[in-house]
Amino acid sequence: MEETLAENEVTLDLLESVFKGAHLPAGRTADGGLLIRHGGINTLVMVDAKWKRIMLFAILRFTIGCSDATALALINTLNARMILTRFALHRPRMLWCDHQSLYAGGITPLQIVRTYKRFVDVRRGTTRLVPPT
Repeated sequence: MEETLAENEVTLDLLESVFKGAHLPAGRTADGGLLIRHGGINTLVMVDAKWKRIMLFAILRFTIGCSDATALALINTLNARMILTRFALHRPRMLWCDHQSLYAGGITPLQIVRTYKRFVDVRRGTTRLVPPT
């Protein structure tokens, strides 16, 4: 049985070691954030200790010819069809994807890695619908 990490153990340092232990290329950004670059997807990871949540973020640019109406229709479709991930229009021509996992009561490293991998799978699925610029 895998050890459950206590709430007070969940930090960016711990998450970095969990991801590296799973052979995922995790490293710190210039401002101290945690970034995972894997499979062509860049994911920013944050910890919100107050609300006991791990947050995953990724951004994808829309094609230049995409209208605002088309972008909003796509975002509505993604939010209706995709699970575990929320989509929003972030600045003109940028698709914002995020997921939040609660760790109140504890979480296992396996849960963290599986959630990250599922987020990447969902995010990767959006690439078929939103061609990159």
